[in-house]
Amino acid sequence: MLVTSIEREEINADGLLALYRLRGQVELAFKRIKNLLGMRPVPTKDPDLARTGLCSHLLVALLAEQWRV
Repeated sequence: MLVTSIEREEINADGLLALYRLRGQVELAFKRIKNLLGMRPVPTKDPDLARTGLCSHLLVALLAEQWRV
């Protein structure tokens, strides 16, 4: 059973299941990135600084993926 806030008219069951599978792939990608880069929680309560830290980690991950041949 999947629960969503998407209106029934906006997506069918097959589309919803496809989104759910994609979500799982995104979670696995983030887990891999966290392990490879040794990401730890950002030591700040400032949302802007936390966003900057997360974006910098994601940028490094994208560059590392691009250079991996």
